[in-house]
Amino acid sequence: NLPAHAVSLRRMAMTYARLASPGFWDARGQADLAQAVRRVTGAMMRHPFLVSGTGRSDNCLMTAAPGALFSKIGAEAVWCMGFPKLGLGLAMKVADGANRAEVTILGEALRQTKLLPQAAIAEFEAAHERPIQSTDGTVVGNYEPIFRLVERIAPMRLGAARLRRESASGRCAHPRLAFNVLS
Repeated sequence: NLPAHAVSLRRMAMTYARLASPGFWDARGQADLAQAVRRVTGAMMRHPFLVSGTGRSDNCLMTAAPGALFSKIGAEAVWCMGFPKLGLGLAMKVADGANRAEVTILGEALRQTKLLPQAAIAEFEAAHERPIQSTDGTVVGNYEPIFRLVERIAPMRLGAARLRRESASGRCAHPRLAFNVLS
């Protein structure tokens, strides 16, 4: 029963971008904070199991791409990650709060943005993809990505991307999934 504060997806991505960029804090004269950021994110990348535990998607992702990112899944299908070598933060939220297709969605988003090597994405997907099963356990389908990322330039900030579902007319329909990458 801890309080949950509302944070926009953009702010989540910005937070992870700041965690991925300790130099941001050094440049502002906050060397102690920069050192703390290096220590925490370094520990997350060296010990992904301790971030989430056995069989969790964020553990699988960090294991598939060692040293390339740190990642944490939150409640209601929120997933944030930082890419220290790129100084980027990524935040993803599935609108209905269900995580059943998150591996497929994130794998395709990483593929389109080229934030990770293809081999790491394939390893992550193979290790953690879940097929659709009937109540008796029979595999009846799988999740397939059917989106393309479109760049949206924010008025005051470059680098924001929002994932939108394309409608049959080719125009963007109401976003069902929000996705931001910020530096």
